[in-house]
Amino acid sequence: MAVRSFSESLDPSPPLAQDAPRYYQVQALRFFAAFAVVVGHAFIFTAQKFPLSADIVELAGWTGGWSVALFFCISGFVITHGAQGLGASRFLVHRLARIYPAYWLAVVVVCAVKLVLFHGLPTQELSLISATLLPAGERGYPLWIEWSLVYEVFFYSLFALLWIYRSNRALLTFMTFWLAVIAVVAVLRPGWASARYPTAAQIFFSTRNLPFILGVYCYFLRPHFNPSIRAVLLLLFPAGLAGIVALPGDLKAMSEAIAAFGLLGYFASAQSTLKRDALLVKLGDFSYGIYLIHISAITVLLSIGFKEYQNPWLATAAATAFGTACGAIFGFVELAMYKRIKSFLDQRFAARALPSLAQADVPG
Repeated sequence: MAVRSFSESLDPSPPLAQDAPRYYQVQALRFFAAFAVVVGHAFIFTAQKFPLSADIVELAGWTGGWSVALFFCISGFVITHGAQGLGASRFLVHRLARIYPAYWLAVVVVCAVKLVLFHGLPTQELSLISATLLPAGERGYPLWIEWSLVYEVFFYSLFALLWIYRSNRALLTFMTFWLAVIAVVAVLRPGWASARYPTAAQIFFSTRNLPFILGVYCYFLRPHFNPSIRAVLLLLFPAGLAGIVALPGDLKAMSEAIAAFGLLGYFASAQSTLKRDALLVKLGDFSYGIYLIHISAITVLLSIGFKEYQNPWLATAAATAFGTACGAIFGFVELAMYKRIKSFLDQRFAARALPSLAQADVPG
C-alpha cells in the first residue's frame, strides 16, 4: 500500500470499519506501561512495611512514574486515530463513557472491599468534586491515581472542542501553538503549572500535557517513519530517560515526553505480528482496569498478608502479581461494560441521524 503524503494524511478518514486493523503493538505497549506502574507502586508500598533498598525503590518508582507519560502519549495517538471517523460530540461522549463509568465502579468496589475488611470508608477521600475528575487542586481521591485521569479528561474535552470542524490541519496547528505556550510558561514560571493535581487555571499550561501533544504528532508522522527515522526514535528513548534522571522540574517532564514519543513512534511504525486475540493485546485492552484498581489491591494485600513472612522480595512479587491480576479481572468487566454503553450510545446517535437523513432525501 502506498504511503499517503503528509498533506493527504491530514484529511479526516471515513468511519473505521468494524474489522479495520488496529494498532495491536501499541495496545501491547499500553499493557507494559500499566505493568510498569504496578511494579513501581508494589515496591513503594512494600517498602513502607519491609526494609528495601532506597535506591531500588526510587528506581522502581521512577520507572512507574515515567510510564504514566507513556500512557498519556499513547492516549494522544489512539484518540486521534479513533476520532477520524467521528463528529466532535460523538467522540466526546465515547471518551467520557470510557473514563467515568469504570472509574465510579472502581470507587464503589474499592470502598465496598475496605468496608468489609476494615469496617470503615475513606470518607476524607470521597467528595462530589473528586468524582467529577475536574481540575480542583490538591484534594483526597479514593484510588490514589486520579491525578492522571484529571489530565486525561481535560485533554479529551479540549480535543473535542478542537474537533468541532473535523480539521486535522487545525488540530495540528493548535497542538503546535499549545506546545509553544507550555514551553514559554515553563521558562517564565518554572514549576507553577506542573502540579500533579492542578487547578483550573494551571492545567492548560502544565508540562504534563506534552506527552498528549507528542502522541497526536506521532499519529500523523507515523506513516513517514522510515527505518532511519525509526533508529533515531529508538535512540530518543534512552536519551529521554537520561534527561529524566539528570534534569529537574519542567525539563524532567519534557524528557519524559520525549522518551515516550520515541518509544511509541518506534512501535507504532513497526510491522505488527500480533493478532487480535494475542495475550498482550488482550492485557492491553484491560490496562485501564489494571491502572484503576492496582494500588487498592496492593495496599489491601499488604495490610492483611505477609505478617509471618518478612521477605520484602516475596511481598513485592506477590503485590505485583495480585495488583495485576485484580486489575485484569476488573479490566475484563469494565471493558465489557464500556462496550455495552458504547453500543447503546451509538444506537442513540444513529436514531437521531435517521430523521435528518430522511429529511435530506425529500425533494426540495
